[in-house]
Amino acid sequence: MGHSKQYTGNLNLNGKDENGVESCSNNQDSATKFYNFQEDRSIEKFKVGQIWALYSDIDEYPNYYGLIKKVKWEGSGLTMSVKWLEFLPENDKEKLLLRNDLPVSCGRFQVRGAINHYDSTDAFSHLVHAKPLKKNVSYEIYPNCGEVWAIFKNWNVDVDCEKPRDYGVVEIVEQDKGVVKALSLTKVKGYKYVFMPDPRPATDIQIPIDECLRFSHQIPAFKITNQESGKLKDYWELDPDSIPSMLLSMDP
Repeated sequence: MGHSKQYTGNLNLNGKDENGVESCSNNQDSATKFYNFQEDRSIEKFKVGQIWALYSDIDEYPNYYGLIKKVKWEGSGLTMSVKWLEFLPENDKEKLLLRNDLPVSCGRFQVRGAINHYDSTDAFSHLVHAKPLKKNVSYEIYPNCGEVWAIFKNWNVDVDCEKPRDYGVVEIVEQDKGVVKALSLTKVKGYKYVFMPDPRPATDIQIPIDECLRFSHQIPAFKITNQESGKLKDYWELDPDSIPSMLLSMDP
């Protein structure tokens, strides 16, 4: 299941594998103030041929990808069929990540494996803008301008997957050929899920495409443009289910 390993279990209709283990979703009991992210995961948003991010069973963040093969709503409920996208390593560093069983969210992916079935959208995070290399066969996924992503701080491909990870949050502001340019974001005081550009100097980040394994996962985000006091204008409210837990508990 997912990118960094071949999943061999069989999912039944409620998103559980053959051992009865549920697919991961944070499902935090938390209310955002400016945007309802659950609406973006309502069943009418799902269409055949779309690529969606799902919560992984390794770190519980949305860094698994699936291709929607069928969406059917009957009197007995929802049946949604999905095929996993598996990461295609292109160099020794990427192969090392696979051996360490670490999720990978950027690069090239191939549609593989058996069809799996769901009867709810709980395991799904967000629609992914994937570039088809060969439709329904292989795709390329990289951060796009205007998206918000979690990144690994002090990233090293040799990192021990058992150790706690140190995360940051960035807004993608430009994607030149060969490099992704991003702006660091930090929490707004008094708001748990609202982030703003980091006011400290030297917070611009440039990540070469060949180091995009540093990106952990995309975070669904809403840019606040119409707020009564105006003090939060152009800041971001982030989906609580995708914010790294260490940042949720951290004071700005």
